[in-house]
Amino acid sequence: MNDMNLTEDEAFSLITVGADFAITQVVDGNWGVHGIIPRGIFDPANVKPKPVAS
Repeated sequence: MNDMNLTEDEAFSLITVGADFAITQVVDGNWGVHGIIPRGIFDPANVKPKPVAS
């Protein structure tokens, strides 16, 4: 939220409509939730570059 200058309400609204969520099951029976937010929905000036593999 802070890195993109979003309020908590704005961040919640953004992930509600802009994120893709998946449910996965771990071996021990616990469930996991994974969310993917495309970088393209943010202003490019505010997106941090991907780390370069060394």
